Amino acid sequence: FFRQSLSNLNEGNVWPVIIVATDQSPLQNDNQFIHPLSNIFSHVIRLKNPDDIQRKCFFTMVIEKLFDLQIQEDLDERLQILADSSIGLNIGQIIAILNNIFRREDSSRNLENFLASTQSALDQFRNENKTNFSLQIPKVQWSDIGGLDHVKQEILDTIELPLKLGFNFDELGVKRSGILLHGPPGTGKTLLAKAVASQCRVNFISVKGPELISKYVGQSEENVRNLFAQARNSSPALIFFDELDSLAPSRGRSGDSGGVMDRVVSQLLAELDGISSRQKLNNDSESMESSPPIVFVIGATNRVDLIDSALLRPGRFDKIIEVPIPKDRQSRSAIINALIKNFHFEDEQKGRMQRHEIVDEIEKSLPPLLSGADFYAICSSSMMLCVRRLFSNNTDIVPSTSCDDESDNEENPTYKQALNLECRLEDFKQAIRTKYNKKF
Repeated sequence: FFRQSLSNLNEGNVWPVIIVATDQSPLQNDNQFIHPLSNIFSHVIRLKNPDDIQRKCFFTMVIEKLFDLQIQEDLDERLQILADSSIGLNIGQIIAILNNIFRREDSSRNLENFLASTQSALDQFRNENKTNFSLQIPKVQWSDIGGLDHVKQEILDTIELPLKLGFNFDELGVKRSGILLHGPPGTGKTLLAKAVASQCRVNFISVKGPELISKYVGQSEENVRNLFAQARNSSPALIFFDELDSLAPSRGRSGDSGGVMDRVVSQLLAELDGISSRQKLNNDSESMESSPPIVFVIGATNRVDLIDSALLRPGRFDKIIEVPIPKDRQSRSAIINALIKNFHFEDEQKGRMQRHEIVDEIEKSLPPLLSGADFYAICSSSMMLCVRRLFSNNTDIVPSTSCDDESDNEENPTYKQALNLECRLEDFKQAIRTKYNKKF
């Protein structure tokens, strides 16, 4: 009836009636609403959330008009931090946050107070409105991950290259594929996904398999649709599926009487295929969207054999990359060097040993076949031994009034001593002895 009523508006009228409609649901825009009424709504304008550059330009414009100044290099870095903190927010939400700050006269008069208040308000808003699929740009760098050079290069070729070249690979007949990282627990699969999102400056959505599953009929499939809709709306985006085997097991073997997992797998297959098909649809239609959404998908699993085989065909998760346990000395040393890059060593400060000699000694002391998580546990235990030694030798400990107040920590003399704490090689050997009962 609604469609017929809209069609009859222009019949018998000398002047045509222009109809403008709005719709807030991205799912309806893509599937349910536009296509049945395409003969009436001939033009579709999709308004996406502002990207990183647009958010930074918006904050720049506000500050230049509010304080009548030109943005300098040091202030430009602060604005980039605000842009990163407002990821996933639309312009209306950012304006509402700024309006609340403007109402407080003490925050809007001084530039430094305004920047601090804006950062605090953005952090508070994100914490209060956090969802299962919260957007972020991780603060993980390639230097935080030791070794795995061939894995890093393979991931960058898949994700960074299309972003740098600036055109859609689908136009060349190259279908974008997903990446499946597999290997034993603790080898750095999640860190790799976070690092590539940070390196390529794409919005990162991390999802564990069980987070999408719901007890209500149809809700699990809707969660999958909402996840991909949010990624398309926040393009460029990277979806990381952790524990993919728990989300997409082989169909017909899950054992659930309602067939929930089978339907989730089918919906996931449809969304993975839809990433490229929607891009082609946007390029061929009269949609006024400036550019098709760019969505990358990375999965991680310990059991490739449990994943439905349809997910592993070309065009889906067809790049299967093993993330192995480091076995050679060079890879183990690279991991240790990345983990202790911020450590201060007593032997190094006094000139008795070089950093690479300390790394070699630690590597020789460790048993074989350890994962990156095992290396991290040893380094963490060693640092705790250093902290205990600091507390046992220092009787003038000044307690912090709050564990969450960073400004209070910065004024705490004990905290300043901890930042410059000097570790000893013996701390690592003691941690290894405690964990693995290894004798030296």
